[in-house]
Amino acid sequence: MAIEAIRGNKVRAGLTIAGVAIGVFVVVAMGAVVNGIRSSFQSDLEQIGATSFFVQRRSNGISGCDGTDEKCPDRRNPPISFEEWNLIKRLPGVETVIATLGGSANFAYKNSRVDNVGYDAYSVDWPKVNASDIAPGRNFTRTEDAAGSPVVLVNDTLKAQLFGQSEAIGKQITLNGQSFTVIGVYSPKAGFLRSLEGKGPDTPRAIIPLQTAVRQLQAFRSGLQLTVRPLPTARQDEVMDEVTAMIRSRRGLKPGDRDNFYLVEQDRLLDTFNQLFGAIFAVGLALSAVAADRPNILWFVVDDMSANFSCYGEKAVATPNVDRLAREGIRFSRAYVTAPVCSPCRSALVTGMYQTTIGAHHHRSGRGELKINLPPEVTPTPKLFQQAGYFTCIGSGLP
Repeated sequence: MAIEAIRGNKVRAGLTIAGVAIGVFVVVAMGAVVNGIRSSFQSDLEQIGATSFFVQRRSNGISGCDGTDEKCPDRRNPPISFEEWNLIKRLPGVETVIATLGGSANFAYKNSRVDNVGYDAYSVDWPKVNASDIAPGRNFTRTEDAAGSPVVLVNDTLKAQLFGQSEAIGKQITLNGQSFTVIGVYSPKAGFLRSLEGKGPDTPRAIIPLQTAVRQLQAFRSGLQLTVRPLPTARQDEVMDEVTAMIRSRRGLKPGDRDNFYLVEQDRLLDTFNQLFGAIFAVGLALSAVAADRPNILWFVVDDMSANFSCYGEKAVATPNVDRLAREGIRFSRAYVTAPVCSPCRSALVTGMYQTTIGAHHHRSGRGELKINLPPEVTPTPKLFQQAGYFTCIGSGLP
C-alpha cells in the first residue's frame, strides 16, 4: 500500500524525501560547524592560560539592557586605570598582568594608504596572551614602551597592503599623520575568538606599545582591559579575591556596594559562547523543521549586547567609521530618526513605524518612572512571525 501510494504521488513523495534529507543534512552540518567553532574558541582560551582571567569595565555576558541604571549598571562603571594595573601587578600570586587598549588609525606609506585599521596597544608581555609569530623583525622593548616610542608591528595583511612584496622593517609610515617606524611583521594564529574580535589573519591590523598609544594617539577612552595570569602555584579563585579586594578598597566601595568592575574567568566566556551558539543552533533546528511551503527566515535584531557586542569603544566589534566620527567630531546637519536613543529606535525596528506615530518619541530610558508601551493596535514584527508559525525569542533565548 505504501509503495503504491509513493508510485501514485511521485512528486509529493520526492519532495517529502528531499525535505527529510535536507533537514538531516542541516542538523548534522550545523552540529559540525558549532563543534568546530567551539574547539577553536577553546583553543584560543588555552593559549591565554588555563587560570588567566580578565579585569574589565563592563560585562561580557548577553544582557537585557534597556538603557536604565537598573538593567545596565555597568554603563556607569569607571574605567580600569593605570594605577589599578600597577597595583594588581604587585599582588602576591600574580605572575604577570598584560594591559590592552584598542583603537583605529589611518595608515599610510608613500602612495599607499589603508584607512580605519584596528590596532592593539599592549604592554610588552603581550605575546603571552596573543599567540603570534614575529618574523621578520622583533617585539618592542620595555624601554620603548615606557618612553612611548613611535614603533609599530604590522600583520601580514597590512604589510602586503602597504608595502606589497618589498621589505617593511625599518620603513617610516604614518598613523593619523604621525610618523612610526615598522619594527616587526607578525602572523596571528587563526582562531574563532581572534576572528570574532577582528584580529584574524585576513584583517589588516597592527600592534603598538601601550604608552605610545596613550601619548601619541590619545587611545585611553574606556579604560584598560587587563589579562591577569596567576603564578603556577597560586589558585585562581584566591588571586581573583585579592584583585577584587584591592580594586574595591581603592575605589572606596562599602560592603553593601556592588562591584563597579568585572572579573571574567574563561568559564564565563565559554558560557557566553554556549548561550549564543546554543540559541543559534536551536533556531536552526527549528527552521529546518518548518514546512516546505514556508520560507526559512533567520532574523536577528541585536541591541545593547553589552561590552563585547557594542560600539562603546570596546575591541570585540570593530567600528572604524564610528571611531573616526568620534575622533574628528560630528556635525549634525541631518536627522535620520525621530528619537536618537535606544528604546525609541528599538520600537521603530520592531514595528517599521516612526516613533512619533506610535507615541514612543518621548521615552527616555532611565529618566523617572514613566514607562511607555506600544499602543495595543500596533502589531510588532515578532508577533507577525509568531502568527505565521515561526519561532521567536527575546533576551535569554526563551520562546
